[in-house]
Amino acid sequence: MIVLLLGLCQAVSVSEIATPNKGTTNPQYFYGLSSLYLFGDFTGDLDKGNYQVTLDGRDCEILSLKADEIECLTPPWDGSDASNPDLEVLHNSG
Repeated sequence: MIVLLLGLCQAVSVSEIATPNKGTTNPQYFYGLSSLYLFGDFTGDLDKGNYQVTLDGRDCEILSLKADEIECLTPPWDGSDASNPDLEVLHNSG
């Protein structure tokens, strides 16, 4: 299971995460290079340049930002990488 470490500032919060079908999936079989959806309240700042998402220290490129959702592209992942990666979401108010 993905261990969540959320570094959040101001009113930003992540309530759920999901993979491409936006449904619950088994994270033990997670190989990267797919969309990861983070659900929460991002209405305070809709500039995706002010957010950074990392998965085990690797950038998860932000593809889109909505008031209630961040979509990012997960980095490449294989069997030798951590099976329980840390997810970190940072908000810089610029």
